[in-house]
Amino acid sequence: MRRAAMWAGPLAFAAVYLSGHTPSAAALGLLLWMVLWWVSECVAPAVTALLPLLVLPLAGVMPMDSVAQPYGSKIIFLFLGGFMMATALEKHQVHRQVALRILALAGTAPRRILAALMGTTALLSMWMSNTATTLMMMPIAMAVVAQMGGPGQMLRKPLLLGIAYAASLGGMATLVGSPPNIALAGFLENRYGVSITFAQWLLLGLPVSVTLLVIFYLLLSRIAYRTEFAQESPAFRGVRSLQAMIQPWTPAQRRMLQLMGAVITLWLVREFLPLPHLTDHAIALAGGVMLFLLPIPGKKKHTLLTWDDAKQLPWGILLLFGGGLAMAQGLEKAGLIVGLGQLVADSGLQIPYLYMVAFTVLGLAMTEFMSNVALVNVLIPVLFGIADTLFIPPLYLGLPVTLASSCAFMFPIATPPNAVVYSTGFIPIRDMMRLGIWMNLAALALIILFAEAVHRLHLLSPLF
Repeated sequence: MRRAAMWAGPLAFAAVYLSGHTPSAAALGLLLWMVLWWVSECVAPAVTALLPLLVLPLAGVMPMDSVAQPYGSKIIFLFLGGFMMATALEKHQVHRQVALRILALAGTAPRRILAALMGTTALLSMWMSNTATTLMMMPIAMAVVAQMGGPGQMLRKPLLLGIAYAASLGGMATLVGSPPNIALAGFLENRYGVSITFAQWLLLGLPVSVTLLVIFYLLLSRIAYRTEFAQESPAFRGVRSLQAMIQPWTPAQRRMLQLMGAVITLWLVREFLPLPHLTDHAIALAGGVMLFLLPIPGKKKHTLLTWDDAKQLPWGILLLFGGGLAMAQGLEKAGLIVGLGQLVADSGLQIPYLYMVAFTVLGLAMTEFMSNVALVNVLIPVLFGIADTLFIPPLYLGLPVTLASSCAFMFPIATPPNAVVYSTGFIPIRDMMRLGIWMNLAALALIILFAEAVHRLHLLSPLF
């Protein structure tokens, strides 16, 4: 299957390009090639993201210098700074300390244990990869279950599913929490020259993230697994044993918390500072650079982060962003985005709400089967072209699709957190599908209502 997809990509490009030998044919063929490879993952997504550098100059769509420019977009360096801080948090086990301390405060009531697990997972996922967060939280949940004895076995499924779903939801809340968020911001800046700040994204993403987290918690504890959570048994004392695992904050952990707090504070208040050139990108990079400069107290020869640590950063994701931006630029240069907008204008169907609903549904359906970053890379340029034609703010179409791309709850293959909890062998696919479809529907309804409300209230105009 993968071998067939590997050949299907270049063959699709050749078929489209040879039909016209025009820049438009080349750009459209490249889009088909990249979509086929991204969906099938027959090669690494980061390798697929390099195709614009090869195809667009050779086909005469754009010179190499112009194609290469998006790979160095400043939005990519915002995420690079976020990656560095997340790596340092993991290295010094700050996330584990936070998780254990919150869980130790949860008490022995099963519903409070679930709430603490989901809330902690979402909080960590706002700053770290959802995969890393799930991998860290899953053993903690399993330890809690083991300490509970027989009654704890009934809570295994809801606790594991709660962690997987909370990891996806937490990333929606912040600009650096999930790759699709950064991708949307990059497209917005490249096409319109408009930056969406960390604080602005927080106003948009956090309400949706928190509301869905509460809905999913209620669905898990009050409906899907109501019987299991009804047993307020004295046997549920497993969380108390976690207190013995809590160690005092180390000097490195305290310094990490101080640096992270400073970065987050600057992100939130920078618009009120008399520093017009201070941007979110500069703050993120400054935080990342400081990790290599600040020594660990008591170990002056050791800094919070070393280059050996940085070698493990997910550099492929940064290439993926650059490839998506370069592909969109090629489609724009070849006139395909304008052409699509003209098709919308000629169709006579110019009802923005219908397009918003239709593409949000499409995005949520597609994210169950393909990478959410690849999904956003493919759909957002198209949506911005439609938005220009309909004379509506670009985020009215772009934001709900981006948020929906993080709502993959039905299948293990849909997102790494689902795959991680499925790999334990305790979550049958039928359970994930049965619960996931209701979660998808709840997410779809909330995202659409939220997008329409923000648009009608003219919040963040003209962005939204």
